[in-house]
Amino acid sequence: MIIKEIHAKYIQTLKQIYGDGEASKMTEMIFEYIAKISKKDIVTLPKEIINKSIVQQLNDALDKLLQHYPIQYLIGTAWFYNLPFIVTKAVLIPRPETEELVYEAILFLKTNIGKKV
Repeated sequence: MIIKEIHAKYIQTLKQIYGDGEASKMTEMIFEYIAKISKKDIVTLPKEIINKSIVQQLNDALDKLLQHYPIQYLIGTAWFYNLPFIVTKAVLIPRPETEELVYEAILFLKTNIGKKV
């Protein structure tokens, strides 16, 4: 199977659940992690053949994503406050709201250091 075909299949399938933007981003992340295929490669090498074992891994990941399995657990990484954190099923995935809270706490501390709180 060629990059263009499996990439299109991935996005079309994920769009049914996640919408256009999120489906595209998830596809990029999975292709980079599993197949070591970057967004640039998808555009510049659309007819490149993907190894059958890689295609199977991509399909297995797609099946999990369709069951709402978190992509962070699939790729083993979650970003939090511009830092990558290793995540497994034994670890909670950092939430964007928590990142906002940390940002606000840091801002508060920076503006109030030395003042009575």
